[in-house]
Amino acid sequence: MRILNKITFATLIGLIFFSCKKDSLSPLPVFEKGATAFGKFESGRFKANGMDTSKVVISISWNDYGKNVPITKIEAYVHWVEGYYDNAKQQDVEVEHFGPVGKTDASLVIDKPNPRQQYPLTITPDKVFNLFKDAKNKYNGATEVNVFQNPEINRSDPKKRFRVGDRFYLTYYLYASDGRIFKSWSESIQNLELAGANTQIDWDVKP
Repeated sequence: MRILNKITFATLIGLIFFSCKKDSLSPLPVFEKGATAFGKFESGRFKANGMDTSKVVISISWNDYGKNVPITKIEAYVHWVEGYYDNAKQQDVEVEHFGPVGKTDASLVIDKPNPRQQYPLTITPDKVFNLFKDAKNKYNGATEVNVFQNPEINRSDPKKRFRVGDRFYLTYYLYASDGRIFKSWSESIQNLELAGANTQIDWDVKP
């Protein structure tokens, strides 16, 4: 019986030691190397009665906090949330055109950016129009129409293409040299708890 107990005890110790050596069972978390982006609103605004002379300038940088994650490209995405009064629902509503992915083009791409260096991007109403000119929506429960050809909300005049109630935001994708794409971050970064990191920059139409 003593021999059996010794064998059982030795086996148990061996199993515990083996289990602790397995990475999947290790109680210590393994943190993946990553990178964050930081957008900064520099200047400008979208003016309701002066869209033809409006613009905003937003700069973007990235940081890997010494973790050696080379970023080879930054893509910025513009998002447009249209606000209007829906007569069928009898309430103010919002619709995010093309969903939460947003739209981008070559002018919103930064190639081979250096870490912690700010790269300014200029966004005009014309740029937003070109990105979203094919957007469609069903207003007041009616037939789907092109947003810029909606008879109930006149957006045909370039000087008044966007209105008070429209809001916009810019998000960013970071492309790493190892093939990874950083496009979403933790709640703490979303809540601006990490200095020098955020997930988006917002602006709207001013009267």
